[in-house]
Amino acid sequence: MLPPLLFIGSVFVKGDEIMHIFDIAKYPSEKEFDDLIESKLVEFQKIYIDNIPTSFKILERSHMKEQEYLFWQMDFNSRKVDLALTYSLLKYYYNLGLADDIWANERNVTSLRSLYPNFEMKHHSMQHMFNFYTESYYHRFFGLVDNIFHLLNIFYDCDVEPGPNFIKNVSSRIPEKDILSFLIKVKKDPVYNVAQNYRNAITHNHRVNQSKLNYVQSIRSDGVKVKKLERNEYVTTEEFYKNINESIDLLAKVTEHLRPILENAKTD
Repeated sequence: MLPPLLFIGSVFVKGDEIMHIFDIAKYPSEKEFDDLIESKLVEFQKIYIDNIPTSFKILERSHMKEQEYLFWQMDFNSRKVDLALTYSLLKYYYNLGLADDIWANERNVTSLRSLYPNFEMKHHSMQHMFNFYTESYYHRFFGLVDNIFHLLNIFYDCDVEPGPNFIKNVSSRIPEKDILSFLIKVKKDPVYNVAQNYRNAITHNHRVNQSKLNYVQSIRSDGVKVKKLERNEYVTTEEFYKNINESIDLLAKVTEHLRPILENAKTD
């Protein structure tokens, strides 16, 4: 019986087979980047804020709001480029083919060979790289969401300081009911909720893009808390890829709807 697959530094080891992570880590060519982004090119073009630099004196109080708005607009566009780059790279590894739709969820699975029965050695490296860029994608996606609320914070003079519950606090001070209603609708959107759940799990809990044994706490009928060893719910490559594509569509829709605000500093 083969021993469990071990990730030692940057090397995958399984029995006598050894594969360095960089044997599969590749960087697409310029032509490949163009092909990878083509299916979402229209959406990424919409995720853009047109900011026209104006001349203002940096220490003049009347121009401080306009200056701050411009900085956040520029940051938004910069983050969009990072999101598009991350999307291209995760799609590159997705296109290589990861047959993880068949996987065992039994507690007694002792090796990744039996966990992913259709995997060859190379697929573990491919999975690692796809997961790496997937985690990066959700970090960057919600960075853009935060950026939008920084612009709303300035536009509506909400005067909310960055910190916990920033989005919630800004939302509570938006005076326009139609804008607030739209934002509430977005927050309830299934695509947004799935993306948020993935991001939270990846960031704060057991990563759902990795199948692992974890201790899960439950409460018996007599009120006693017990812990038992269970394999966490695994989200397949296909499920991640679907949500990522849908979340790009959603972000493009949000940017388009809020464009009159996002491109206008409303300086008086």
